[in-house]
Amino acid sequence: LEVVKLDKNALQIALSSTYASNVHSLNSFTITDENGNKYLFNVTESSTMSTPQYSYTYTSSFHLKEIRDINNNLLAELNYSAAGAPEINNLSTVNVNIDKYNVIPTNNLTYGGQSNYSPLPRDEYIDSQISTATRKLSSISITGQCYINFDFQLGSSSPSLLQYNSSYRLNKIEIENWYHEKYKRFDFVHVYSNNNMANGTTRNRMLLDRVDLYDKDNVKVSDYSFSYKRSQTYDLLNRDAWGYFNKSECGY
Repeated sequence: LEVVKLDKNALQIALSSTYASNVHSLNSFTITDENGNKYLFNVTESSTMSTPQYSYTYTSSFHLKEIRDINNNLLAELNYSAAGAPEINNLSTVNVNIDKYNVIPTNNLTYGGQSNYSPLPRDEYIDSQISTATRKLSSISITGQCYINFDFQLGSSSPSLLQYNSSYRLNKIEIENWYHEKYKRFDFVHVYSNNNMANGTTRNRMLLDRVDLYDKDNVKVSDYSFSYKRSQTYDLLNRDAWGYFNKSECGY
């Protein structure tokens, strides 16, 4: 098992794997840059892909754990939460058979002796689910400098997640000096778009509304607000404003 780089660079990639039953299992990998700094990726996440026909589990992510210099001194360490309840995402793909849906075959289609003058189906849906036991970044320690702590809040009504109560949103980031004295904090305020669907239901899309900055004494010193432009035209294929198919019938 080896890595084949797709471009020319000075990076070195070393793999750590096991081999059993004619199968290589990747456990971790280390990237060494041109300055000799080493980046270890050994924190893994697993996902399960499920469709009406099959289901299989695989390692879906390798997270950065630590950075060391050329003399093997620890520069930074990243810590993660334990794998929590799986977050389930709905995935949908569409196969478009006829462009603009206005094309009718000039010759009838015959099957089993029966003629069919109808066009092919407008589109075909393939629905699947990916269940991921996520590992949330909890803290980063930069040796001799500071600690960066991440706080996540349970509950996120994202339309692509089936289990809202087991999903999280980033609540705040707090920075401390090397002696664990508070330095500053960023609070993240989210809102929901509350899109009205054609069938009379409402779907929520979580949006970042504001970031509030607090000093070491928990005094708010500034904030940053975000606004979003919503598309007023709904695509026939239910694509969002970025062109992704999401079956949401909403502009974003």
